[in-house]
Amino acid sequence: MLVHDLRSPLTVVQLALESIAEEASTNPEAVPELTSTASASVAKIIGLVSDMLDVYRSDATGKSFPLHPMDPTATLTRAFEFARVAARYGDIRLDLDLEPRLPFIMGNEEKLDRALTNLLSNAIKFTPKGGTITLSASTHADPAHPKRRPRLRIEVADTGAGIPEDDLPSVFDAYRQAKSDKQSKGVGLGLAIVKRIVDGHHGTVSVDSELGRGTRFTIELETTATLADD
Repeated sequence: MLVHDLRSPLTVVQLALESIAEEASTNPEAVPELTSTASASVAKIIGLVSDMLDVYRSDATGKSFPLHPMDPTATLTRAFEFARVAARYGDIRLDLDLEPRLPFIMGNEEKLDRALTNLLSNAIKFTPKGGTITLSASTHADPAHPKRRPRLRIEVADTGAGIPEDDLPSVFDAYRQAKSDKQSKGVGLGLAIVKRIVDGHHGTVSVDSELGRGTRFTIELETTATLADD
């Protein structure tokens, strides 16, 4: 799987460069499109290599990233806006459902944005035209402990292909790609990175899915607000 994901865009770059060499003198109008194709493939390779390095560094060093008080609303909205272009291109409806005045969390904007983008990109890959993806966020308290801090629950739900039950336990493993009965896309690093980022926030991430009916990823993070005095 990993070799295939590296070889495919490299082959596209090679073919595009060969075509540019052939078309430069006889059909110069085709050169910009070929150049754009090669550039997009190079960007894909760089992104894949970056993902592999992120996983390797996380495994090798065990280092965490800095956290500070942050309002999650801006990060959620930014990730939504970024994904909306790709969703529109795929004729997929993308909804945003945020609870008003979400509480602050101890977080890292860059890392959390990366996790949300990975989840949304993954949902777009496996949701067919006419499908729906919803990014939502709300707070949830523990009824048994009303004085404890509520938790921020972030969900990315889609109406896509779904994940086979046998694959669910390993969806967050590096280099493991869950497969539907129709398709398999990517090298399986996106969800592994999501798991590492959520772990770094001292949170949890889980998945619920059914073949043919869609998938829901749920992130839960501690907030800095309390419902009552301790």
